[in-house]
Amino acid sequence: MQTPFNAAYRLHTLLSQVARGPHNVHGLDVWAEALNITETKQRDREYRALEALMEIRSETQLLQGSATALNIQGSRFNVIFDAIEAVVSPHLLYSTWNNSASYLHDGVLGRLEMIIDQLPQDSPVVDEAEINELIAQLVELEQTVVMSKTPEDVRRMLLQHVQMLLCGLRSYRIRGTRAFRSALVTLEAAIKEDWNTFEKARIDEESRQVVSVIGKIAARIFTWASVAVTGREIVDMGGEVIKAFLGDGS
Repeated sequence: MQTPFNAAYRLHTLLSQVARGPHNVHGLDVWAEALNITETKQRDREYRALEALMEIRSETQLLQGSATALNIQGSRFNVIFDAIEAVVSPHLLYSTWNNSASYLHDGVLGRLEMIIDQLPQDSPVVDEAEINELIAQLVELEQTVVMSKTPEDVRRMLLQHVQMLLCGLRSYRIRGTRAFRSALVTLEAAIKEDWNTFEKARIDEESRQVVSVIGKIAARIFTWASVAVTGREIVDMGGEVIKAFLGDGS
């Protein structure tokens, strides 16, 4: 029987990796390995890790709500959420990176694993190799935009769009396909807010190719995100952004 892909599964996979991490290295390095953080500068690594930890906290709260709704509760399960909070909070509150994986002992992870089979499958599984491929494309595209001679307002907007998609892709391990939907909604709102600059980017010879690449990546993400939704939800999710990048926006 296939293991359900849901919030409990994702958190268990991630936190198990943190718990298995070496205890003689900097705590940030353990999280960076588990979260696939590739940034080399310390400040960038910390920012990415803190961003992910905030998402872990949010996802844990959603999981707790789901467990309660399914009548999965009691002290033996509350210890899961207390332990995750004990791991996450010091980093968020004090930006300390002491290795606190000791909270993630077998009892905690074992109970978290018990919840996996009691929660429904909440999103389709996307091959992480495909996600990493798109992340690599976007990182390369980001450098292309930085080095370009496009107008400053266009360059700033394109970098913002790239970061939005990167955020969605990198958050998949924590939030599932909801991360894709959030990224597309945010991207669509940004385009509508600064439509004149977006139009300028589609006309500018140097930035037009960048817009095309972003559009193709957004379309691929849209395909993954739209598997679980239909009708009006797809439009609300950011379907109009694809039309904009393909040149059909208005």
